[in-house]
Amino acid sequence: FTLFYCLLRNPFQNALKKYNITEQDLDYDYQHADEVVKDMIYVGKKYLISTIYAGFFMIKIQDIVWMYKSYSRGKYGKYYYLVMHTVDKKKYTLIIPGEYDDAQEDAVMYYFSQKFPHVIIGDSLKARKMLKKDFDNFLQIKYYPGLQKEQEIHSE
Repeated sequence: FTLFYCLLRNPFQNALKKYNITEQDLDYDYQHADEVVKDMIYVGKKYLISTIYAGFFMIKIQDIVWMYKSYSRGKYGKYYYLVMHTVDKKKYTLIIPGEYDDAQEDAVMYYFSQKFPHVIIGDSLKARKMLKKDFDNFLQIKYYPGLQKEQEIHSE
């Protein structure tokens, strides 16, 4: 065993269990994935996979309802984040390390807006309020209509 394998094993195995898939299923999705952020974020047919900082994170794309970029300034510069909210009301934040800038972050958001019509893209005060106070209507904005549209496209 290597340290790297030990670090990845638990999150990897937990993700397989959570989504009830095999390593072969995930490998197939990964092999057919778009590399959205070089060496860090991959988008397959069913899953968004992140390998940032030699870690492992996976989320089912169909579960994402809202995605936006965020950033903070620190002692050593600006830090970019990809924030995702899911249909089960959980929030996930991925840090985008390195020399990343607004233009690259906008390109990532544009990619998601084109590929996944069920996901609300971009941050807004109105969306934040709806998410907290009126989740069912929040899902009616894009999630349910977008999933229906995606299913129609794939069934043709």
